[in-house]
Amino acid sequence: MSSLNICGFFCLASGHCVSSTKPNSTFKTYYCIYDTTVQCASAAAVGAELRIYSPMNDVILTDNMIALVFARAHILSSGGTVLLEASHLYPFPHDLSSDSYEDTIANVPSAFIFGVGTVGGGYGMLERPAKFSDAPVEKIKVFDINISDYVRNSTRLSIMQLMQVGPHWMNARVPIAGSTVHFFGPCWLIDPTGKIAISIESIVMNLGGPSVPPQVAPPPDFSSPSKCKCYVAFPSTTSSSVLSAQPGTLAM
Repeated sequence: MSSLNICGFFCLASGHCVSSTKPNSTFKTYYCIYDTTVQCASAAAVGAELRIYSPMNDVILTDNMIALVFARAHILSSGGTVLLEASHLYPFPHDLSSDSYEDTIANVPSAFIFGVGTVGGGYGMLERPAKFSDAPVEKIKVFDINISDYVRNSTRLSIMQLMQVGPHWMNARVPIAGSTVHFFGPCWLIDPTGKIAISIESIVMNLGGPSVPPQVAPPPDFSSPSKCKCYVAFPSTTSSSVLSAQPGTLAM
């Protein structure tokens, strides 16, 4: 159980269309490919290549057009080019030559990443200088996360770093190595090795199947000879056939 998804506003450039044919098939699939970057809250950025399904001879977006993108991702631990397999792309086709073009778009340059993966260890502690001289140095707990997802016609492994940033994480425990977690948060920074670090907004630990099999309700008894009536002249007084609705809702 693993998945890696990214969403955010991306600046696209160098668009071009390509076709792909799967082995033992003559059917062609067409894509549009764009150069872009994955930006972090620290203002750091890493190069990325975005691919999305496209009709043949589709219109290429103008260079430096910004789009809201939802995509699966493959992120290298060494800081190489990020591969994005977009499922949705919503461009903002305003006047790109205007200085006010970006004023019409939400000021959210850092991308958000959410995924399900396996904790890979790599536990550590970072220190961030306090905002005020009399405040203590902030301790940030970090650990690695390994995630596989299907990107560019194959399953690829991504290795990133998750960070517990902020005082509300001070007493929170970190997940056990080898456990499966679901997380969500913005791209925060790129560490010295080129690894993208995510500032966790939320995390669900120890994902897995239920330890106790769910109880299955017995099948209904169809042996009764009585037939359900679709039309009645008077409302029934039994609780099983009375429909009630709260204000503002519709009972069906």
